[in-house]
This record gives sequence, C-alpha cells and structure tokens, in this order.
Amino acid sequence: MSLKDLDTEGLSGQLASEYFTGSLIRDTVGLDPEGAPEYIADSITSAISQPVQLHTGFELVKGWNMFGWVYPYSQNVKEAFKSILGYEADETDIQIVKDNNGAVYLVEWGFNGIGDFTPGEGYQIKLPDDSPLEGTLTFPIPASDQSDYPNYESLIAARNATTRTLVEGWNMFGYNRSGSKDAIEAFNSATHEGGIGITGSIIIAKNNEGAALLNLDLASFGLNGFFNGIGDLTPGEGYQIKVTETIHGFKFAEDDINEIQPLIDQ
Repeated sequence: MSLKDLDTEGLSGQLASEYFTGSLIRDTVGLDPEGAPEYIADSITSAISQPVQLHTGFELVKGWNMFGWVYPYSQNVKEAFKSILGYEADETDIQIVKDNNGAVYLVEWGFNGIGDFTPGEGYQIKLPDDSPLEGTLTFPIPASDQSDYPNYESLIAARNATTRTLVEGWNMFGYNRSGSKDAIEAFNSATHEGGIGITGSIIIAKNNEGAALLNLDLASFGLNGFFNGIGDLTPGEGYQIKVTETIHGFKFAEDDINEIQPLIDQ
C-alpha cells in the first residue's frame, strides 16, 4: 500500500501518527506538506516528526538478498515487516526469510520459525516480482523501544556496544556501521574478548553475489595473505563468514558519532 492507495479522509491526530510512522514512512519521507490537503499535511508532518530512524542504505532487490539486523534491539520478524508494510506480509511481499541456523519465516503459511531478529545477525530474504519491499530497507523503531533511543547519539552508542558470538564454522552477520569499509581493514580492526582483529581466524567471507574474501594461507593454494573480492563491507548488508574457532564478544570498530553523517529522519 502507498500513499495514493490510502483513503485518508478522517485520518488525524494519533491515528494518523501511528499509521504513517510505520507503513508509509517510505512514502512520506521527502514529501512537502505545504499545499497538500489538511488531513494529508497533518499526517505527513506527524510522520516526519517521529523519533529517530536509522537508515541502512542497503537496498533489497527481487530474488535472494542478505541483509543485517543493524539495530541494537531485537524485534519479532512478523512485526518488523508489518511495521513497514502496514499489514502482515503475504506471499506477494516476501517468499521466505532464513537465519544462519536454517530457521525460516514462511510467509504463505504465516509460520515464524525465526522468532526475533537479533542484533548483529545476518538474514537471507527472497522477494517475489513487484514486492513493495524492493528498495532501501528501514525498520521503524518500535514504540516500546523509542524511549530508550531519544536521539541519534543514544541509538549509535547502543549499536556500538552490541556484540555477538561467531561460532566455529559458518555464520551470517550484518555490517552494522554507518560507512562502508574495506573488508580486510574492517576485520583487522574488529574487537572481541581475545583482543583486536579476527582475520587470522577467517577461512572465507562472502556477500550475496558470491564475491569472496579468501584467506590464502588456509586455502591450500601455496599462497599467503588475503584475496579480497568483496571490496568494502556495505552498511546494512548481510554476509556469510566461515571461521576456524568460536569468537566471543565480536563487534566492528565503533562509529564516531562526531564524525559520521547521520543517516536518519528526525
């Protein structure tokens, strides 16, 4: 559903605010309320004045994608997509969502085997033709969590503090920082309970297109160092990574809130 599909007569006050905060945030951002009918102008203004929203900059396309849950809080998978669409997703919106353990959200049957999105985790999603989710992926902060993040600084500080565990073998993670960064540099500067840098534990990392960062020392090619076919890690994008050991307390180097450009609506 988009702004043009909505019968807006009678929408005002809290109802308009609740509706536009979630389902139509993508439609309303950038619209100028001036000159619009009063009930639409009020609704657009309500949407734009909602609490901070963190944009990933990562775009979903038709077919398979990998994205990261870049937010510092967990959220039910069904409810997260409902907050964007304004209704519970069906098979015309999403075909399937999968986590690293193989748990799935089967939209056609309304089955959510994943449960909640987890901070720092990566997920695979398959979109059908003409899905309304194609485009930049941005999830509004749930009302229950908005008081924890009254401004951009508090949201970034919480995200900076978020850690996760990479288990031995295959994992999916989301790049939850605000700027792109060379993959080798990003892994070299990442911290964990054992210190700084995890490149020595990486066997391979891959993006959604199959481009890979490969540890040549472990690849039996008789070569040394790394081959970086990924290039930069992209904010909001999901990646697969295979490591030689379990790594606790993993997180990328922190964003400097005084230097980065805020990717938000306020």
